[in-house]
Amino acid sequence: DASRSGPALPLHTIATILGRPSYELMSGASPEREASEASANESHRTLNNSFRVISVQRDSPISFSPDGNRLAFAGSNHIIQVFERRKDGLFTEYASLLGMNDSVIVLTFHPYIAAQASDRSKSRLYAGGIEGIFIWDIDQGRCHPTMKILNWTSGGHEGQVECLCWAAGDTSLVSGSKDSSFKIWDATNKFALLEENDDHKSSVLVVAYHEATQLLASTGRDSQIKVWDARSLQPTMRSKRREDSSVRIALKHNFEGHRGDVTSIGFSDSGG
Repeated sequence: DASRSGPALPLHTIATILGRPSYELMSGASPEREASEASANESHRTLNNSFRVISVQRDSPISFSPDGNRLAFAGSNHIIQVFERRKDGLFTEYASLLGMNDSVIVLTFHPYIAAQASDRSKSRLYAGGIEGIFIWDIDQGRCHPTMKILNWTSGGHEGQVECLCWAAGDTSLVSGSKDSSFKIWDATNKFALLEENDDHKSSVLVVAYHEATQLLASTGRDSQIKVWDARSLQPTMRSKRREDSSVRIALKHNFEGHRGDVTSIGFSDSGG
């Protein structure tokens, strides 16, 4: 079940803690302030009954909801923690999502771009890692068992999921993996596999999509940056895709020149 009680924290404190995986989240105070107060009031210090300790996974992914009111990160015990912003600007623990048994590599909220996006869609969080892709309902505090995209199963990746991004509004979810492929999942059809691409020669570490230009970019450990024409991902093309297997995203550019891993990419606002 979702846990909805815990310390209230300013955003800068959460950001600082996430950058220091050895520090355990206890309160809004910094480690230095905790040490100072302990020294000055050692004989009178008492523990609050609501005291909670939340450890943070080393190199934890973090993700904000589109409205900026929720923040998700991974605990060292593979529990995903979701904090929610209160009216006073502080973040307080909202949910603890249990179910993953290994490291969480990437987190992303549902973008709820479509005008008809339901409240249920708005409460969804997507997590990727060694086990595959898990789809969480934050408000209910549970994973959708029929909507897991597990690795090493029919349609799933053969290696850990390294990255996720949304494409074509909120209708397609793109996942990149250590198996050198990226896959596109149909969010309008229970996340059925829409397309698989294995043009990369090593792990796909980053995927990014630009809504206005309908371009998809992918890159990773083969040092290549590929830009794809992704107009065929639009919902209006789904029936044509089913009828014609040749309807796929098309390579527009292949940038070479890096001599190592490419770990981040981004489009300009114009996409040009």
